[in-house]
Amino acid sequence: MRTFKKFGGEQIYDVGEYLRNYIKQNPNIVIMVGCDSLQLRKKTQYAISVCLRHPGNGVHVIFYRETVDKIKDFWTRLWGEVERSLEVAEYLDVELEGTYKRFEMDELKKLGFETHQNKLIDIHLDINSVPGLNKKNKSNQLYQAFTSYLKGMGYRVYAKPDSPAATYSADLLCR
Repeated sequence: MRTFKKFGGEQIYDVGEYLRNYIKQNPNIVIMVGCDSLQLRKKTQYAISVCLRHPGNGVHVIFYRETVDKIKDFWTRLWGEVERSLEVAEYLDVELEGTYKRFEMDELKKLGFETHQNKLIDIHLDINSVPGLNKKNKSNQLYQAFTSYLKGMGYRVYAKPDSPAATYSADLLCR
C-alpha cells in the first residue's frame, strides 16, 4: 500500500498499523474512503482520502496523492476514482479485520442496506446521484453502474450530496 500522510505532512508508512492503533483509541469511528481527481496541464492528479469520522465530533483525515499521465476521457478518469477507492477499501477491509466492528445483519437493515453490504469500509464517490437541471451533472450517467458494482462487492456506497469523503475531503486535497 502507498504511503499516506496526515495534514501537516507527517507520513504514515504502514496505514494498517496506524488505523489499528487509531481504532483502539477511538472505537466508535466510521471509516470512509473517497477519491477525487483534477486535470492539470499534462497530468491527472488523484487524491485519495481515508476519513475517520467521530460521530458528532469531527473527522480525522489521512490521504495520498497520485499523478498519472493526463486522462482526457471523462469516463475513464471517473473510473480511475472508483478503482482507487476500491483498492484502498479492499486493503483496509483485510487489514482491519478483527480490529474494527462489522455491522450485524439487523443493523444493516435498519440503516437501509442489503445484508451482504457488510464490508468494514464505506466508499464515497464523487458522482452525482441526480441528473441536475438540463442533465448538467454528467457523472450521473455512471451513477447506477458504479454504485451497483461496488454494492455488489459488499460495500456501502454513497454519492453526492451524501459523500463527504470524496466531495469535500478528496476535493480539497486536489486543489
